[in-house]
Amino acid sequence: MPEADLQDAVVDIINAKKMCGKDHIAISTQNRADPNDVAKQRPDCGIYRTEHAPSDHRTNWFTQRLTLEFKRETVSDDPFSDSKADFEEVSEARRTNRGQIIQYASEIFLRQQRCFHFSVVILGTCARLIRWDRSGAIVSEKFDYKVEPRKLAEFLWRFSHSSLEQQGDDITATLVVPGSQDYKDMDKAAMERAEDNAYVRQFFAHSLRVDGVECQWPRWKMAVYDETERSGDDGNTSSDQASSGKAVRYFLVGKPHFHTRGVSGRGTRGYVALDCDTKEFVYLKDAWRVDLDGIRKEGVVLQELNRNHVRNVPTLCCHGDVPGQCSVTWRHWEEGQGPNPMKKHTHYRLVECEVGRPLKDFSNSALFLKVMLDCLRAHRDAYVIARILHRDISSGNILIVSRFIKGKWVPCGLLNDWELSKSLPDGPGYEPKARQPDRTGTWQFMSALALNKPYKPIILQDDLEAFFHVILYYAIRFFRSNCEDVGRFIDAYFHAAEYKDGRDVCGAAKCKAMETGAIKVLVGDDMADLQFDITPTKPELSTLHDTRTSSAPTIAQQAGSSSTDLQQMPSSPESSAESVEIHPVGAVINKLLLWFGAYYQHLAAQANVPTRDPSVRDPSMRDPTED
Repeated sequence: MPEADLQDAVVDIINAKKMCGKDHIAISTQNRADPNDVAKQRPDCGIYRTEHAPSDHRTNWFTQRLTLEFKRETVSDDPFSDSKADFEEVSEARRTNRGQIIQYASEIFLRQQRCFHFSVVILGTCARLIRWDRSGAIVSEKFDYKVEPRKLAEFLWRFSHSSLEQQGDDITATLVVPGSQDYKDMDKAAMERAEDNAYVRQFFAHSLRVDGVECQWPRWKMAVYDETERSGDDGNTSSDQASSGKAVRYFLVGKPHFHTRGVSGRGTRGYVALDCDTKEFVYLKDAWRVDLDGIRKEGVVLQELNRNHVRNVPTLCCHGDVPGQCSVTWRHWEEGQGPNPMKKHTHYRLVECEVGRPLKDFSNSALFLKVMLDCLRAHRDAYVIARILHRDISSGNILIVSRFIKGKWVPCGLLNDWELSKSLPDGPGYEPKARQPDRTGTWQFMSALALNKPYKPIILQDDLEAFFHVILYYAIRFFRSNCEDVGRFIDAYFHAAEYKDGRDVCGAAKCKAMETGAIKVLVGDDMADLQFDITPTKPELSTLHDTRTSSAPTIAQQAGSSSTDLQQMPSSPESSAESVEIHPVGAVINKLLLWFGAYYQHLAAQANVPTRDPSVRDPSMRDPTED
């Protein structure tokens, strides 16, 4: 039977036999995508509550309760294999089908407030039932619904007669309906007004409306079960222990300001939120934290940083686990399948007083370097004073905030996202140990050593190298250089990987840069040292490689300082077509390269292992850019 005919037949039977009761209905949606879905995904069918059923048969990710996907072939279309030890079929067609249903589950988690989600895969005359959560998926064995019709019918009936919580909803997030007082409060807070720190209100307004048109994302009122004053010094309060006696605070949110995709993992969503009590804007982070021994909650870490007066880190407002909401898939790993790759995740909310802007919103090189220096100071204070190592330095974790200093708003750096940080015990006998059986950090900015040795604990030097990679990443994108193909450089240096001993390791470009203390780029037909210059040697190099797309005012504008377009940066009057004046950012990069080259040479000498490239700069040589 053709797939379309199979789908029509099953949907007709489900509705005709009232398998989903009177409150739910099956709707075919294979021909029309959700208008809010840029990927234009079209699941074959969805189960919807009757009052929310799309009359135009268009997919609606916000209201879909259960996903049904139809495939014609019982075996060749099956995303899984009951005969395989790892259950995951590796043929291309079946892997594609598995990826498809994962994408559908991911979209449900992104668009709705969910703890878990169910889906059904129809494979000819057979079917599989799937339960998804942040640890992974539980998949039933394949069964023939023509031979055993009760299994599918009973599942649909039980699902449709379950509460929203039993269907997977997070009931601590309630829908804000038009006309309610909360809805009106959000509209009022989003209204433009004359103020120095306007970008925060603009972020909030953008989460509600785009160009004056109501945003199609629903609005939510989220509860945070505050344990700020209840967490112990070690921060390892269990979810059950923390589930009672908490003060509950409420925050209003619209479309996420930031979100990650995927099913398994933290599923982080960041919101510019309105505090229901103070009517102030805050930043709310909704995530499924890794709940393992020794991993402290991010709010506990921030509390410790704030208590030690660490500069340039977020100010904790409140935080806490959502009571009773933990992933369960990890518990169902069967013995004999090898080490359990899944982790327990617990739903967690963190609220910070500051709302930052992305690093890419810097207006000039002076501000860029100031923000980086501010974050280095935060890292230094945390390490020296609070004995905490960040361990996830990346472009997304370095923000720009406006602080009121000496009577005016001043842009400053903010080192954010301390969820992967680690406390360091005092004393010279400290031996760092890895807490998770995988890499910690963001691939593009991790140190070459950490990428080459995935089980190596992250140490101070790895974080410092990550700062360097962030500086280089933004420098190559936003400042003039002699690099003639920026896109290719970024791919080779930041994204590339080599496959060695069954796993991905650091790409050759980053490795060589660290081992030699130099970065080479193709200039014409020759290789030359990477240079960032104020006066280009070739007219065509005057074009700034700027990928910024933000339409909001620059930090310099909102802070009251002058905004200089980097493309209009004046040339040095002493320069000529043949001479180059080194840009300050280039001078910083050159100096750091010398230091890291010396560090890697020291490590190689200790290990008595030759480096990849013996042509290494002498770290004792004075850098001419010091003058």
